[in-house]
Amino acid sequence: MGDRYYLTVKCKCGEIDDDCYYAPTCGFITWKCPKCGKVIDLEEYSGIDAESCANTKYGIKAVREFKKGGVK
Repeated sequence: MGDRYYLTVKCKCGEIDDDCYYAPTCGFITWKCPKCGKVIDLEEYSGIDAESCANTKYGIKAVREFKKGGVK
């Protein structure tokens, strides 16, 4: 339904996840640091527009719904 990415995310506390999955159309739009609990918006962090990852109008709708719902 859309593009997927593996990112390296570094939290402000120093925790690094080099296998973070960013798949906006599947609901993977945030990352929660296992060390300090901070939630990072992967769209903002990566600079990759979540809606542009969608290949269909249903994918765009799904991304918008996931963004409304916040962290899963």
